[in-house]
Amino acid sequence: MTERIPPRYDYHPADQFADAIRARLRPEIDILDVGSGRRPAIPRAARPAGCRYVGLDISAAELARASAGSYSETVVADVSAALPELTGRFDLLVSWQVLEHVANLEHALANMHSYLRPGGALVAVLSGRLSLFGVVNRLVPGPLATWTLRTLLGRDPETVYTAYYDRCDHRGLTELLASWRIARVTPIYQGGAYFNFSKPIRAAYLSYENWAVNSGRANLATHYLVVAER
Repeated sequence: MTERIPPRYDYHPADQFADAIRARLRPEIDILDVGSGRRPAIPRAARPAGCRYVGLDISAAELARASAGSYSETVVADVSAALPELTGRFDLLVSWQVLEHVANLEHALANMHSYLRPGGALVAVLSGRLSLFGVVNRLVPGPLATWTLRTLLGRDPETVYTAYYDRCDHRGLTELLASWRIARVTPIYQGGAYFNFSKPIRAAYLSYENWAVNSGRANLATHYLVVAER
């Protein structure tokens, strides 16, 4: 089977995420990074002048591992739990590969909506529940999944967390964001890197993924870029 890497792989989800954020940045903006941990979604050098950057994470230890000066403020909490003190504080919420790890996405999105000022926006990238890897990840026991990610993809075991994939497909996200003033859920099909350990398997996977793209199977996307406004 001949392998051809599709042109869509030239525009990585991280680049799409960064571009969507960049379009929303302005001086003196208040930003909440949801699930930020040790690695903020927006590097300090990319933040506008006067930016106030707050990190929210369920793990105090992860926040403590961030480099000095990463945050103006940190909040240790589950995004699914409402925090009245954050209501209406932010112009922009960002979240990179976190929402698939939230057990109740409906509650999380409702809370994030409340934390935004009118006209404020959420920019997030998350993994899809019906992608091939998302299905396998839910079926394979935790220790085996961690071993697989470490062995085949070189992932640090400390960065592997339980993924629930609650409503993490195009239909589910679209329904959950229906009450937002504007919401765009863009499917991304880029799962080939999970199969870099074998070119024949990767070629077979890319054939499947191309079929999903060409037939408009948005629920089968590997990732989603969410841009939504309150």
